[in-house]
Amino acid sequence: MNASSIETVVCLHEDRLTHFPGIQFAIASLHRHSPELKIAVSFPNSSSEADKWIEQQHGVERIYLDHGTGKGWNIKPDLILMLLERGHSQVIWLDADIIVNGPILSELTTQSENMLISTEEPYWGQQQGNDLRTRAWALVPFRTLSATVNTGVIRVTKNHLHLIKDWQLLLGHPVYLAMQKLPDMQRPIHMLGDQEVLTALLGGKKYGHMPVRLLRRGVEIAQCFGAGGFGVSERLKNTFLRRSPQLIHAMGRKPWSRSVAPPQIFFGGGKLKSRINSYYEYLMLESSPYLVVARSIKGEDISDSVWLFRHSSGGKFLANIGFNSVNLTGLPLAVIDSCGKFLKRIFKISRFSTDEKFFLKKYPLD
Repeated sequence: MNASSIETVVCLHEDRLTHFPGIQFAIASLHRHSPELKIAVSFPNSSSEADKWIEQQHGVERIYLDHGTGKGWNIKPDLILMLLERGHSQVIWLDADIIVNGPILSELTTQSENMLISTEEPYWGQQQGNDLRTRAWALVPFRTLSATVNTGVIRVTKNHLHLIKDWQLLLGHPVYLAMQKLPDMQRPIHMLGDQEVLTALLGGKKYGHMPVRLLRRGVEIAQCFGAGGFGVSERLKNTFLRRSPQLIHAMGRKPWSRSVAPPQIFFGGGKLKSRINSYYEYLMLESSPYLVVARSIKGEDISDSVWLFRHSSGGKFLANIGFNSVNLTGLPLAVIDSCGKFLKRIFKISRFSTDEKFFLKKYPLD
């Protein structure tokens, strides 16, 4: 591709070969809904078969970042900066576990060049709508965003270069890197991941005047972190208004990661509680909104994969009573999951630390 002739590019990154289906369906769904958008794919741990498939896709180029190995999602600002510096006026980062269900990304390219666009964290995310992350990074709070930024989608232009560079520097801070070596639940909330850091920056004085649009969870993007990530009220309201989210984010376990054979509740090994939990999680993946959309795309230059089929009677039942729709498939599980998340919130179970002993005393970039 000649970068000088390209204005907008969608950036995909994945460093796990087992997650190649995400790359495939992100590309196929983009081709269906936004065929004019160019796509840049970073896939360092690829295979010859995956390489061949990507090479055959029109409007797709491979990109490589030598110093990005092992960074995980902290690689986002590195890849975004590389594409901006290559001449692209706009970059849309898209997590590789997002499938596109409408022309929304094309619409984002028409927004003001000054506006940063991202998405809202799922409703059940901890400590949203306050300045905790900003204060924890020793920044002077300037504004409070309506929700924590979920960086599954980020649209930036050259007007955001300084922000992206500061984000990159903070993700390389020694304390942050040390926290990243800990299990998720042992990290302080402001250093949980890259999106906490971006939220802190956008709430501070330096970037507090920057226009920000967060795509609405449940309306423009389904944040499927468990069945209740795409909430009950969101699903029902969408059904009433005859709309579906145009982006489906398969957070957590992926539909393609489940086994062909459903777990056995009554005849399997291990404790009954464990077998029930395994079957519940299997049903959640079989009734995922992501799977609903992926099944409609599978014929578009993608070989049929066994994971696209529902193998459990429970999964088939949930799809049937949900009319195989994005909003209603899996609704009963969303009720159960939302109740569980509500109880965890009330009783402060599985909460990330907000202890001020982890707060930085001085902003690292001063």
